[in-house]
Amino acid sequence: VAINGAVIVLRYKEPHCQRNFCVPGSIKGFPVLPALGIVATLVLASHISIDIILVMLLMIVIGLFYFEFVAKRFQKKQAMQQK
Repeated sequence: VAINGAVIVLRYKEPHCQRNFCVPGSIKGFPVLPALGIVATLVLASHISIDIILVMLLMIVIGLFYFEFVAKRFQKKQAMQQK
């Protein structure tokens, strides 16, 4: 959803930027495929059971804590090597 939304927003906020890719299916400058992607994602997400959503959120929280732990260890290790 975020990537498709970003495509739509950037097409209007920065229309004159050079793009390395072209989104096919634009109607009068509005990218239709990203809009359909947002709708399809939301429809599919609405059919996921609450148990799966809770497990997904738990995994995200665990991943964020792990990332913080690893990032802090890496920063400490780098700081010790610079001394």
